[in-house]
Amino acid sequence: MKRTLPTAVQVLALGLMGMVASFAAPQQAAPPSLKEQLEAQYKVTKLKYADGELTVTEPGTVLVLQLAGIQGVPSTDAAVAPTVYKDGVLHKPSAGSSFGASVLSGVAKPTSVKSARESKALPVGDKVYVSKLDVNVKNDKIAFLIYECGTCNGVDQTSKYKAAVSFQFAKGSLATSSVPDVEDTIAKVFAIDNAPTQAAPQQPAAAPEQPAPAPAPPPSAPALTNDDIIKLVQAKLSASVIMAKIKASACAFDTSADALVKLKQAGVSDEILQAMVEKQ
Repeated sequence: MKRTLPTAVQVLALGLMGMVASFAAPQQAAPPSLKEQLEAQYKVTKLKYADGELTVTEPGTVLVLQLAGIQGVPSTDAAVAPTVYKDGVLHKPSAGSSFGASVLSGVAKPTSVKSARESKALPVGDKVYVSKLDVNVKNDKIAFLIYECGTCNGVDQTSKYKAAVSFQFAKGSLATSSVPDVEDTIAKVFAIDNAPTQAAPQQPAAAPEQPAPAPAPPPSAPALTNDDIIKLVQAKLSASVIMAKIKASACAFDTSADALVKLKQAGVSDEILQAMVEKQ
């Protein structure tokens, strides 16, 4: 059988169908780069240089220094030599090395270069902002530019010192390292400060209301004695009144024979004497 070749129209139609099919197929988004993933973890702080001071306009992630040896320079310096973290050790900045004045482009307008005279070692526990984050996969290097967080460290808003820290990974390893492994290495130097923002001090919980103390009972009247009865009789009070007083009062009578005789001699009636004996 003789095979017929496709015409030009047929070839064009097949090509168009292939193009339509390729456009119709769902396009898979490229996975985020290492730099994008690190920037999501270490949010960059926006800074502004005005009126001779470098201030924070938009705070980012706050980091806490974990190792001693990071060399800081005044925030107005044009360049800063990076401290290098390699093989688990922080290495002092090498002579002539610099993070570069271009790092501050759009961030600050440096007025001096005087790191050698006013540099200082940033203490462990110092809290800092991330101002810039560079990832160089080809050279297996990740670099941070950091500024002291004044308010976090209990001083004024201005960031006085900055520093650069470069993480040097083994040759060819950064391209194949997982993001958690890279973050674990960074955490040896920078720990993320998870402390909540300072809030107003909580008021102490109100103590439960205590019931009002019961009123103190009135002082009790002294008990009636034989002498009291004699006084009442001598005051010419009636026998009924005296006997009612005896019934309503605490009594400490002496009802011995001698005492009764004495009461009788004082004019106390038999009714009152009987009430005294019964009460006692």
